[in-house]
Amino acid sequence: MNRSLPVIAVAIAGALMGGCQSVAAAGPPVPATVDMDDAGTRAAVTAVLAKALGRAHVELGPGASAQTATVSVLPPPLGPYETHSTAMPVLFDIVTAGRACRAVRRDTQAVYDLTGIACTPAGR
Repeated sequence: MNRSLPVIAVAIAGALMGGCQSVAAAGPPVPATVDMDDAGTRAAVTAVLAKALGRAHVELGPGASAQTATVSVLPPPLGPYETHSTAMPVLFDIVTAGRACRAVRRDTQAVYDLTGIACTPAGR
């Protein structure tokens, strides 16, 4: 049984290295834009960001229009007994890696797939 341990270790190491190679093939993420003037795109991005923040509903900031590379999510509105809030908007950068379109939360670097949403590399 002791002889099978090195074989298993080599097999696991090979699988891990193969996984790293497949991720690298997509290339590094590059800044991208999405068309937030399209109602379907806006609804899909809003749904993904709401799920990312664990909220049922989110309101996008005023900069989320036309071809945008950054989407801001406004803090929830004040409750009936609140007079002020120090909450700040949450910013997401739109990036693409290969054909995948993603939103990257700026403060935590968490990545969320924008499945079915077309994005264009910025500057094109």
